Amino acid sequence: MQHPFLIDAVTKLIKEGIPSSLHSLVNRTPLSETSTHPHSTPLGDVKSNAEQNKGTVVHVKKDRDLIGVCSTVEALHISNKTCNSCELDDWEFCGLSQLRELTIGNECFQYVKSLQFVGFPHLKSVDIGKECFIKVKGGVFEARDCLCLEGVKIGDGSLVAVERVRLES
Repeated sequence: MQHPFLIDAVTKLIKEGIPSSLHSLVNRTPLSETSTHPHSTPLGDVKSNAEQNKGTVVHVKKDRDLIGVCSTVEALHISNKTCNSCELDDWEFCGLSQLRELTIGNECFQYVKSLQFVGFPHLKSVDIGKECFIKVKGGVFEARDCLCLEGVKIGDGSLVAVERVRLES
């Protein structure tokens, strides 16, 4: 999308850095630890993380490892007991257009209500470990318009509180 507002916003972030308040929210760290500069944190870490992950397998071991994952990542592996902050209640995959494989370890994303994969042309497999997505009632598990999807594996006790499951090609 070539919207002038988006171009200006991205340019400003690259030049001036991410505001420390946004950085602390994303990293779940106190403002005093985010930057030596009082108003911003350099974008370099996020940018280099994205560049490093281009077309590869990414292993997420901490919540903040999800930041800056490049859209060309083909496999995303989430370690056991990761991404369980009660503040992490929504997780969107929409930017991962090249994703082929998603593996989520045991006891992850406890507070995320819904998990949706819509229009992932390369996605082949989704493997969700035991007791994931369980502490919030309601929500949806949906996989549709994923023409290459060969299998979805859901571990014991995962997604037990969703209200609706939708699987279609």
